[in-house]
Amino acid sequence: MEPQLEPSLEYFKICEEWTAKVSETQDPNDAPTRRNVFCTNKLIDHHTSGHSSVFGLYRAATLKYSDKKLMGSRKLLNTFNETKLVDKVAGTDKKQVEKKWTYYELSGYTWLTYNECYEYSLLIAAGLSQLHLSNPDRFVIYTDTCQEWMLVFLAATSLGLQIVTCYDTLQTIGLVRCVTETKAKTIFTTSERLGSLVPLLKDFSDVHTLIYMGTPPSEELQRDIKLLGKQLYSLSELKELGVDVNFEPCPSGPEDTSMIMYTSGSTGNPKGVLISNSNMLSAISGLHDFVNVFTTTEDIMLCYLPLAHVLELMTELLCIHYGVTLAYGSIKTLGPDNMRNCKGDMMELKPTLMIGVPLVWDSIRAGIYYKLEELGWLKSKIFHLCAALKPQLELYGLPTSFIDKYIFSKVRSVVGGRLRLAISGGAPLSNRTQSLLSKAICPVIQGFGMTECTGIMSLQCPNNFLLGPVGSIASCLEMKMMPIPGTDYNNATDSGEIWVRGNSVFKGYLNDPVETANVLTEDGWFKTGDVGKWLSNGQLKIVDRIKNIIKLSNGEYIAIEKLESIYKLSLFVDNVCVFADSSYDKAVAVVSIKMPYLLKYIKNNNIYLETEALEDFDITSMIESDLVGIANSNDLSKREIIHDFYFTDEIWTPQNGFLTAANKLNRVQLHKHYQTHLNRLYN
Repeated sequence: MEPQLEPSLEYFKICEEWTAKVSETQDPNDAPTRRNVFCTNKLIDHHTSGHSSVFGLYRAATLKYSDKKLMGSRKLLNTFNETKLVDKVAGTDKKQVEKKWTYYELSGYTWLTYNECYEYSLLIAAGLSQLHLSNPDRFVIYTDTCQEWMLVFLAATSLGLQIVTCYDTLQTIGLVRCVTETKAKTIFTTSERLGSLVPLLKDFSDVHTLIYMGTPPSEELQRDIKLLGKQLYSLSELKELGVDVNFEPCPSGPEDTSMIMYTSGSTGNPKGVLISNSNMLSAISGLHDFVNVFTTTEDIMLCYLPLAHVLELMTELLCIHYGVTLAYGSIKTLGPDNMRNCKGDMMELKPTLMIGVPLVWDSIRAGIYYKLEELGWLKSKIFHLCAALKPQLELYGLPTSFIDKYIFSKVRSVVGGRLRLAISGGAPLSNRTQSLLSKAICPVIQGFGMTECTGIMSLQCPNNFLLGPVGSIASCLEMKMMPIPGTDYNNATDSGEIWVRGNSVFKGYLNDPVETANVLTEDGWFKTGDVGKWLSNGQLKIVDRIKNIIKLSNGEYIAIEKLESIYKLSLFVDNVCVFADSSYDKAVAVVSIKMPYLLKYIKNNNIYLETEALEDFDITSMIESDLVGIANSNDLSKREIIHDFYFTDEIWTPQNGFLTAANKLNRVQLHKHYQTHLNRLYN
């Protein structure tokens, strides 16, 4: 048995082989298995963490980092509702319409240490024990990301409760499914959401208690809840229940279900993924090689993505384990645009670590380009010249501090000025966005993960990464590319459907043995539904979802998610959904236009319109030309270049159903909504 390699900054910087084959096969219907080079002998499991439960990990971190800051949050001091007149081009006239805006005034960050958080969560746990909750009762968390979300989660783990996570943007039908399917006994939410829950309570026969945070609801609402036979407690009242209780933590065991995490529902109804303590601890330990090298206890992470998403939750648990401080923010208050009398979260906190979805990074990239347009041709040229020069200087070990200080400092100030590592996940990040932000701000690396594998399955290395792939496999997993019949994805091309096996792979779907059997083989392999390819250096590259690789009527294949990530590079584009049908020989696209930018462009270029902007032939032709130009500059093939678009000024959000709760395209809803326009494009 060969000795295991040891990770280090120096090794990562010169690494040329990231994974290794641990089994071969001559079977054309099978594929060789690969592992991370650090775990070729044995996969990492929960024993590596030294704990048998997530709560045990939390307790150990508290003992180790006791008086260090763990969590920070800001208080809402005031809100300002303003009505503004905005320009809207209509026919030959420019008319002004009213639009309402909400602005926020927040305090600075206040902090809780590890010890203070631990005492807080134990008080909550003691209060929960007085509600006769115990293992394996189920406990729903239905609120947005905040400090209280994580503290209540950790409290519930100390009792061995099975935590059910629901996206706070779930439609009513999704929430009802989560609560009724799990037979949950308690729901933790905000006071603002209690009103919308009341009409549903009659269907929640197993729920006996609602716990809320925020201002107390009206007496009438409290009475309605109690008339339905439900108990109601504020978070403060729950803590009071636990004050005099002699509580001893009793977490569940390693193989017990610790969490039922619902998927966002991008491919149908949300599914309840059964995740054990062992799964979570293995996922955390499986990233030890990476996290231990690239983070320190001086780091501060800005937390704002949904904690109901596995990426955010597992990253925060990783931070707790490694002594990284967590500071909570909101997508609405990240930047300065919605603030009054205070800074946005990024400027106030000045984080060193951040995770985000491509939507966040694309908007930062677009902001940079908008600013460059205002600065003029010369300064824009200097910026891009320095962006091209910087990696060449780094390659030869030459200093780049001058460029960072005098050229990129204003760009870096947008995210606080201290950001040194950012992770993108949830969907593919375009090469151009990753390249620009990595040069101008800090390394922005990509990962690949799924709820069913308890988070990140592969991750790039900050000091040695390529544009495009998603890095090396986590040390708790092994992976193979299963050939896909009828395609070129096979062993000869080192590509296929990604199958993974290991200690972070989930136990199955709640109450759904048929779907569980469809995705989990008898020998433990999970079929991800994603198409991947091994690069020559052993890194993984994602091609697309199998269902998103469409064979056109002329026999050629296109990967629609890849195309969307490229067409979103246009500054005119807010979002885009590519449609392809095997009955036709071309793809078409519906594009949500970034109207503020388009109207500003029209004004700055003194363009006279005789109709609505998106009904003007010259404007739509200009946008089409921009999109085709982007396709050509990104080396798309002839079959991948789209010429038939429908442009809309509708903004796609989870609230209107065009995006899922995880901000992924809801293709079914988009197809249904734009069916008439799609038919016209195809014909």
